[in-house]
Amino acid sequence: MEKSAIIVRILLLATALSLANASFGQSAYEYFVKGSSKNGMGDYKGAIDDYTKAIELDPKIEFFYNYRGNTYDSLKKSDEAFADYAKAIELNPKYVDPYINRGILKYKVKDYHGAIADFNKTIEIFPEIKNYSLYYYRGLAKYKLQNYGGAIADFTRASEIRPKIKEPYYYKELAIIEMGDTTDAIEYYSKAIKLDPENVLLYNYRGNTYDSLHYSDNAIADYTKAIELNPHWEKPYYSRGILKYKLQDYSGAIADFTKTIEITYAKNAYFPYYYRGLAKYNLQDYRGAIEDFIKAIDIDPYLEKKAYYYRDLAKTEFDKNRVGSLTNAFIDSRDGHVYKLVKFDDQTWMAENLAYLPSISPGSKSSKTYEDYYVYGYNGYEVSKPKNETNNDT
Repeated sequence: MEKSAIIVRILLLATALSLANASFGQSAYEYFVKGSSKNGMGDYKGAIDDYTKAIELDPKIEFFYNYRGNTYDSLKKSDEAFADYAKAIELNPKYVDPYINRGILKYKVKDYHGAIADFNKTIEIFPEIKNYSLYYYRGLAKYKLQNYGGAIADFTRASEIRPKIKEPYYYKELAIIEMGDTTDAIEYYSKAIKLDPENVLLYNYRGNTYDSLHYSDNAIADYTKAIELNPHWEKPYYSRGILKYKLQDYSGAIADFTKTIEITYAKNAYFPYYYRGLAKYNLQDYRGAIEDFIKAIDIDPYLEKKAYYYRDLAKTEFDKNRVGSLTNAFIDSRDGHVYKLVKFDDQTWMAENLAYLPSISPGSKSSKTYEDYYVYGYNGYEVSKPKNETNNDT
């Protein structure tokens, strides 16, 4: 239950209980108020003690059990919380709060059918209830059970009750997508963005939806805005790169995939390497394409067999466009690096130093079992650093 609602209820209960002292005594009321104060300050164990003392003094007050149940929930003691909510309902079956609280707890423990039953009972008792949490969590439970139509209706009701909270818009859009209808999704994301214009996730998701509807300019604009808000998040770069690739803006796609690789680190960038290789291939940068396809294969040799196909295709095209084919150059199949060759009489020599460096070890490390690679004067592990130093140019 929302904190503001809890405070209001405590005040109302305090007034009601102060008027009813004759029925359960001043001391029970005092313990209840003390427990509620401790609960509000995060002293949950102290609150439990005071609520328990209030219950011992008057065990027939349903409010005491409901509030102690909330506190047990805060301590992640689900069994105790369930027991208190059940006792509150037993004492007063028309008291809706424990139904709502128990429904939320059932959702948390993945009892989605049970959660919906409690929320439905609440509405049966109080048809005009306007409780955000009830509709929001019932929508989530229905979503989990793939009742997307019911979820959409509940998320709509939740957003009407609390229009400045963005989560119902987000989950409503997801439910719409699951139903196969994206035409209304833009509207819901746009409403959420108005409420939270700095939310990078909303722009990225709306961009994805625009892309699925083939509104390319709008999608690119949203991806660009997401990047502006968080230039260190890789997803909008990657999504924009894919879209640029589909639009045959290969240079723009390469720039976005390169940025994605920089952010995610090479070892996690299979698809950015693969699609950057395709973009380079379409620009007839066959050497660059070969290098990217090989990097993608090295990351995961089994993920996408097309990487092997396009690597070989790029090699063939590269050979065709080389004067004298491989008599003047050759490709190192381990990393795709292309080396120039020179001839002296009847001998063929490499015109540059070998650049193959799959990993690197400091000079202090050695092994008789595993291969180690060293760079003179460098004692780290990062391959990129010595490669970028001018004294190591080949």
